[in-house]
Amino acid sequence: MEENKIENVSRENRFRIKEAVLRARATNKDFKQIEIAKKLYPDCGEKIAAINFSRLVNNKKKALTFDEIKFLCENLNVSPNFLMGYELERIAESPAQSDTENGSEV
Repeated sequence: MEENKIENVSRENRFRIKEAVLRARATNKDFKQIEIAKKLYPDCGEKIAAINFSRLVNNKKKALTFDEIKFLCENLNVSPNFLMGYELERIAESPAQSDTENGSEV
């Protein structure tokens, strides 16, 4: 039972790289995943770059470097918040704003 909790937590905290790749593919007809892989891993051969990128996309890699995050955001046209799975929440009004709107002075 304890294992399921840990497994569920890890599933919830995955990077959304696959979603970002699918979005990029849908918005850019010239999008080539192998080209992104070769740019991200320039020191590797094409096959190794493709394998490394596949590991990223399929959440087999446990951590991302800052350089990888920056590269993915720029080349897949997404924000770091999107990649990390953070949803934008509505910013709550400050009490001063809501008080002045109700006719009260602060």
